[in-house]
Amino acid sequence: MQVPWDPDSSEETSRRAALSRYDILDTSSEPEFDDIVFLAAQICGAPTALISLIDGRRQWFKAAVGIEARETPRDVAFCAHAIAQTQMMVVEDARLDERFADNPLVTGEPHVRFYAGAQLRTPEGVALGTLCVLDTRTRSLSEDQQSALKVLARQVMDRLETRRLLAQTRIDASRLRLIIEAAVDYAIITTDLDGIIESWSAGAARMFGRDADIVIGRPCAMLFTDSDQAAGVPEAEIRNTLACERAHDERWHPRSNGELFWGRCEIITLRSPGSQPLGLLKILQDRTAPRAAERKLRESETRGRLALDAAELGAFEAVPGSGEVFGDERAHELLGHADTEAVSFDELMARLHVEDRERFDAAVRAAIAAGNEGRLDIDYRVLVAATAEIRWLRSRARVIKLPGERLRLVGTVRDISRERAADEHRRLLSNELQHRVKNTLGVVQGIVAQSLRTVATPAEAREAISSRLTTLAHAHDLLTQTSWQSARIHAVVQGAVLVHLAEPDRVVVEGPNIELKARSALALSMALHELFTNAVKHGALSNADGSVELRWAVGDGNGNGSKSFDIVWQEEGGPQVSPPTRSGFGTRLIGASLNGDLGGRGVVEYLEAGVRWSLATTVEALQEGELQSPSPAGSSG
Repeated sequence: MQVPWDPDSSEETSRRAALSRYDILDTSSEPEFDDIVFLAAQICGAPTALISLIDGRRQWFKAAVGIEARETPRDVAFCAHAIAQTQMMVVEDARLDERFADNPLVTGEPHVRFYAGAQLRTPEGVALGTLCVLDTRTRSLSEDQQSALKVLARQVMDRLETRRLLAQTRIDASRLRLIIEAAVDYAIITTDLDGIIESWSAGAARMFGRDADIVIGRPCAMLFTDSDQAAGVPEAEIRNTLACERAHDERWHPRSNGELFWGRCEIITLRSPGSQPLGLLKILQDRTAPRAAERKLRESETRGRLALDAAELGAFEAVPGSGEVFGDERAHELLGHADTEAVSFDELMARLHVEDRERFDAAVRAAIAAGNEGRLDIDYRVLVAATAEIRWLRSRARVIKLPGERLRLVGTVRDISRERAADEHRRLLSNELQHRVKNTLGVVQGIVAQSLRTVATPAEAREAISSRLTTLAHAHDLLTQTSWQSARIHAVVQGAVLVHLAEPDRVVVEGPNIELKARSALALSMALHELFTNAVKHGALSNADGSVELRWAVGDGNGNGSKSFDIVWQEEGGPQVSPPTRSGFGTRLIGASLNGDLGGRGVVEYLEAGVRWSLATTVEALQEGELQSPSPAGSSG
C-alpha cells in the first residue's frame, strides 16, 4: 500500500529544504556513514542496513550494506511509511502487514520480510529518512538492539550536522565564528601545518576544560594522552590529513582535570583559493556516553552468550502470529535441526514424541492466553532424525508483548536426558532396594528357623546363627560394591576361607574367576560356609594335618551353546568320616537346596579320604536371573 503524499505540503517542502542544507544527496560514499550501517547490521544481526533519505519520488541511499542499488522508487519504500510515524517502525513479517503484503520488494527480489527503521530527524524535527535494517526472514529486535539502532541514527544526524558545519567554512568569517561559538557540543579547532593551535571554540573550552588564551599558540599534541604523544600520534594525524585531505580519528583525550573522554574527530585540510594547504580544521565530539552504551550492549550480549554456553542452554524465540520458531545454534542442535534457519511450529511439533505433542501444545496455548504474565515450563521428548535418538528437553520461556510488536515467547531449552535417566535409575534402585531388603529378611528368617531346628542348646543356636549371618553379611558386602548386580567367584571363595580358617594355605583353590549373579553368589557363599564349618568341626580341618582342595572348571557343555560349570570340594588327611545320622540344615543346604539358586544339585560323598562335595550346573544358570527368596528358608523344609 503506497503512502499518499503531496509534493507541495509543508512536510515535503521542509524535507527538501533540509536535504538541500545538508548537501548530502547524490554524494560519494563516506567511511563514517559506511561504518554506521556496518555496525547497525552487526548489532541487529541483519544482512542489510541502509541510510535512506526520502527525496521527491525516490529514496536514495547514502550508505548501504547488503544491497547494490543506490536508490529505489518512493512508492515501494518502507522508509516512506517510517518517516510518517513518531516512533521507530518495526515490521516483523511484511507478508502479514497489509501495507507491504503486495509490495514487489516483498513478493519478489529481494523478498523482504523484516524491517526496522529509526528516523533521521533534524534538530527542528524534520524527518529526512531512516537508518534501517532489513532481513529476508521474519524476526524482531530486542530492546537493546532497538536502543542501539536509535543511538546510531542520532550518530548519522551528528555526522550530517558535522558535514553541514564543515560546508559552512566557506561562509564569511564573522558568521562562521558565530556558528562555531554556538556549537557548544563540538570542539572546533584550527591549527597551522605544524599543528600549532590557532583558534579555539567555546565548545573546545567546554570539552577540554581549557580557555583559549591558554592553548592558542601551543602544539595540538597537548590534546593527546601521554602514551599517544610518545607513539607519535599527533604528528601522524597531520601527515595523514595532508595526504588524504581529510581524516577520521577516535581515541581518548585528556581534560584539564586529568579525566579522559572518548573523542570522535574529523580533520580537514584547509586550503587557500589557490589550493595551497594553510592548516587543519579539527572538529571533535565527546562520544564517551554513546561508546559506553555500545560497549555495554556488546558486553551484555557476550555475557548472555557465555552464560548460555556455561549452562548448556540454547536460546529460542517463537512468534505465534507467524507460526515461526527462531533459535541459536545450540537450540537448533538440541531440537534436531540441521541448520539455524527459522522453523515452523508444525515442524517443531512433528519432531516431538507423539505422546508429548498434545501436552506441549496445551502448555504453549496456556502461556499465550495468559499474555504478559504467561510462562512456559515443560519437559518433553524429541526424536533426533539423524540418530533416531529420543532426547528429553526442558523449555522455559515467558511471553513478551511490547507496544507495536507481536506477541513472542522468548526462552531457553536444555537437554535433560541424563537427569531423566538418573531419576529413572534412582527409582529402579529404590524399588530394587526394597526387594533386596525383603529377600534379606526372608534369608535371615530362614537361617534362624532352620538353625533352631538342628541344635540342642541355646549356645549352639547362637553359634550357628551368628556364623551363618556373618557369612551372609560378607556376601552382602561383596554385592553392595556392585549395587547388588554380581560378584566374582574368587572374592566369594576368599571370603569364606578367611572367615573360617586361620591357615588359608591348607586350602587349595583353583578355577577361573567368573562372575556370579547376586542369587548365585549368596547361595555359593552359604554352601561354602556349611562345608567349612563341618570341616573345621568334624572333617579335614579339625586336625593339624588335613587339607581341602576346592576346584572348579568351565567346559563347552553339551553342544547346545551353554557352558558347563563343575565344582568339587575334596577333604583329605582328616579323621575318618561317616554319613550323619540325621539330615540337618547344613546338609540340606549343600544338597538339594542349591538346585533353585545354582541350577544344580549338590552331592555329598563320605569317602575314605574325606568328605567330597560336588555340583554340576551351567555358567548361564550362575549368571542369569534375579535374586529370589532364598531356598534355605523354604524348600528344604
